[in-house]
Amino acid sequence: MTGVRVDRDSGARFVPLEPGDLHAVAGVAQCVDAHWVPRSTLRRMVERRESLADVAGERVEAVRAEYLRALLNVPQVVVRRTSLFANPALARDLLSAGGDREALGRLLDAGAVVPFLVAESSPAEEPDHGVDESTFGAWRRLCGEVTARCLRLDWTDDERNARAVREGLRRPFEWFASGMHQLDVATVGRRLGLPAGELVAFQQRLTQVALWCAAWAGEGHEVTRDELYREFVVADGSRPAFGRYDRAKPFGSEIKQLLDLHHCGNLTDAVGRLAAVPADSLQRSALQEWRLADDPPETMTLSEVAARLRQTGSELAGGSRCVGSLGVLSLAEVESVRRTDAWATYAESVARLLADPLDFAAPGRGAAAVYEGYVRLAREVTGIATRRNPNLRAEPWVPVAEFAIEAAGAVLSVIPSLLGRDAAACRAAGAISSHALGRRVPFAVRLVVRGLPEAGSRADFECGVPLFQGRLDDAHEEWRELLAGFGRRPATPGAGELPAEQAAVLERPVREGC
Repeated sequence: MTGVRVDRDSGARFVPLEPGDLHAVAGVAQCVDAHWVPRSTLRRMVERRESLADVAGERVEAVRAEYLRALLNVPQVVVRRTSLFANPALARDLLSAGGDREALGRLLDAGAVVPFLVAESSPAEEPDHGVDESTFGAWRRLCGEVTARCLRLDWTDDERNARAVREGLRRPFEWFASGMHQLDVATVGRRLGLPAGELVAFQQRLTQVALWCAAWAGEGHEVTRDELYREFVVADGSRPAFGRYDRAKPFGSEIKQLLDLHHCGNLTDAVGRLAAVPADSLQRSALQEWRLADDPPETMTLSEVAARLRQTGSELAGGSRCVGSLGVLSLAEVESVRRTDAWATYAESVARLLADPLDFAAPGRGAAAVYEGYVRLAREVTGIATRRNPNLRAEPWVPVAEFAIEAAGAVLSVIPSLLGRDAAACRAAGAISSHALGRRVPFAVRLVVRGLPEAGSRADFECGVPLFQGRLDDAHEEWRELLAGFGRRPATPGAGELPAEQAAVLERPVREGC
């Protein structure tokens, strides 16, 4: 859509956007979800019976780092409007006296940060729930100073928008929750770190979730995440927003992660753009949506992928020292980075690769260009941060370009530059699901640029880019041949996740946008 609208109540000017107006490489920030915490934090919360209030400081820093990572990794970041003034990790910018408020204004004005409006008709509209008056007042004042680009599923009519929200965001979540018992528990159990001896009980618990959904819907209620939290995740009588996760409720944290993963992915699907998935989070492949693919695309065979991987062995960029966490940056510094040649080169390389992913092995282009661009970007970030604070602690970073191939619960990671030189060059985990027998299933290939811990890397710079999908006609046999070609045997049952499955990544939408 085009044209500027003016909010009659506040006078705020804004440009209304619908999904088709977004940048081709826009990303939906999942770290700002009201219930997101890193998985390592979640495990500790359950063990120690801590609430979200008990880990508030740690959580704010984690959200902040992932929000800034999203702003560095994609040109345009979609954020739910309320998060900008209600999430402490983002709301701090509105009250900043150090330049972050002005930086946020410029990012809004340029359309780099795009507020998503669920039902609101203006970015300055008063929310229908309690918020901090000082931060919301600061937000309204900022809206009056800039012309933000604001996203809604449909601007033509409130009823049409409500229908789009219902069909694009709420109904898919109900369908997923009602069908969780159909997941292959052996496959998802590996991703959740469940011992083999607990899988039968986990399957039974997922069946109980599905039965509860059927009964709840049968009584005329909407199946929502809050209601599922109350029944299966949080302590009885507590509000889901408090995050008092009840360790006495079987597999509560595992159910929470699956519900959160699908809930966050729905907005990505509805707008038809990438998901900016935080580090230390469950990635979308855990939802096993390959089970729903009627006829996967035929693009490149696994043997062709393997052959091309051996052609992409970019030399290691060499060790350097980078800021340990993106959370040490200010928003003003991130906005400054986005105006550098280094960031523009990196962003352009990602856009080119996503537009022509089958060209990933091309020398000087494809994956090599993304890798080299991201390495240069990391150094630019470090230079800007250390100029502000020369005493800022830097950590070692030895970046590698890694390719992850996933198919029906199995994953193989390959670092071409290390093939034949290091045991970390090729790793496998998981197994082809028994649900794949007798049917065509998709495989997916992703590029991940990250530091190599085995070489001493500790700096938190990483980004994953989705490449393409292909088709397996005989998944078990073709996967066995792929592993054998890299000198690997099928992974040991129960083996945990690979580093590529825990990295911060960009993920393509699965369903068509509204």
